[in-house]
Amino acid sequence: MTKPTPITGATTKAADDSAIKSSGNRNGGALRSRARVLTFSLAAAVALSTVGVTTFSVARAETAAAAGATQAKVTKAAQAKSSPGKKRRKRGPSTPAPTTPAPAPSTPAPATPAPATPAPATPAPSIPAPAPTPPAPPATTPSTPPAVGSLPTAPSAGTPAGLHLTASGGLTITKAGTVIDGADISGNVVVAADGVVIRNSKITGTSGLGVYVRSGSLIMEDTTVKGFENSVGGSGYTATRVEVTGAFGDGFKIGDNVTIQNSWCHDLAPAPDAHADCGQVQSGVKNVLIHGNWFDMVEGGNAALFMAPDLGPSSAGPLTVTNNVFGGGNFSVYCLDGANGQYFIDGITIAGNKFLSNSQYGPMRVNVSATLTNNVNQDGTAAQLG
Repeated sequence: MTKPTPITGATTKAADDSAIKSSGNRNGGALRSRARVLTFSLAAAVALSTVGVTTFSVARAETAAAAGATQAKVTKAAQAKSSPGKKRRKRGPSTPAPTTPAPAPSTPAPATPAPATPAPATPAPSIPAPAPTPPAPPATTPSTPPAVGSLPTAPSAGTPAGLHLTASGGLTITKAGTVIDGADISGNVVVAADGVVIRNSKITGTSGLGVYVRSGSLIMEDTTVKGFENSVGGSGYTATRVEVTGAFGDGFKIGDNVTIQNSWCHDLAPAPDAHADCGQVQSGVKNVLIHGNWFDMVEGGNAALFMAPDLGPSSAGPLTVTNNVFGGGNFSVYCLDGANGQYFIDGITIAGNKFLSNSQYGPMRVNVSATLTNNVNQDGTAAQLG
C-alpha cells in the first residue's frame, strides 16, 4: 500500500490550538455562541459520532469560516485532522470520548492524535498463479511397414510349450485311426493306414524322411519335426501348425491331396549341392493347397517353394498357393515346366503372397501358365517375375 502524501501546509495540533485560542480572544463570546447554535443545528452529525473530536472539528471548522481569510490556516488544519480520523475508522475504532459532551471550552480538550503515518497494511499473501499445464507430448506412433506390404508374424507352429511328452522310438503305423498325442519320438515315422493323427508331439532324427506317408492318410497338428534329410513327405496328408527345421535336404515333399497350412519352415541346414527347398513339388500333382505358411529358406538353399513336375506325369491340378510369406533362396518361388517342357500342371494359382527381401535374384520365376494376383514384396511394391 502506498503511504498517504502529507498535505502541504498542515500544522501540528499545538499550532492549531494556538490559532484557535487567538481567534477566540479576538472574537470573544460571539463566536462561542455561534458555535453552540451550529452544534445544535447539526445534531444529526453529533449523533453519528460520539467522539468529542468530531464535534469539536465541526465547531472549529465553522468558527474558522466565520473568521474569514485570516483563519485559513486554522481551516486547513481542521480539515487535515478530520481526514486521518476517517481513515482510522476504516481500520479500527477510535478512542471513545465521554457520551455527554462538555460545553465547548475556549480551549478544546485534547483528542487522541492520529498517527502521522498510517501503519502499513499487511499485504495479503501472494498466491502464485498456477503454472500452465504443459501440453501433452505428441503420441508416438510405432513405425510399421506399409499396409500393403506389412508382414504377419511367423505362425505359432510346432510343439506347444509346457507339455509333458512321452518318450518313444521310431514308429510304423498300420492301424487305421491311430492317434499319437504328446509323444517325444526319436526316429522316423511311417504311416501306412487311414485316418492317422499325430498332434502335440516332437519328432527328431538324423537321416531319411522324418514322417513318410507311404499309404493311407495323416493329419498332423502342432508338431515339430527336427533334423533328418527331409522332414515330411508323401501324399494324402494335412499339416497344420507344423514346424520343420534343421533338415539338410527339403522341408515338405508334396504329392497328391496335400494341404499345408499355417506352418513354419525355417533354419534348414542344407548339405552341399543339396538343392534344398522348404516345400518341393516334383511330380504332376493334384489337389494341393499351400496356404498361410511362412517358408524362409536360409542362404545356400534353393527356394522357399519349388514346383516343377520333372518326374511327370502332367496333371490337371489344381495347385493353389495363397497368403504365404516366402523368403530366401535363389528365387523364393519357382513355378516351372517339368523335364524341359515335357510335363505340366494345370490350374496353378499363386495369389496374395508376400515376399521377404532376402532372396538372391528376386521373388519369383514362372515359365508356365498360372494365375498370378496380388503378390507383393516386403516394401509393398508388386512382386515382379524374374
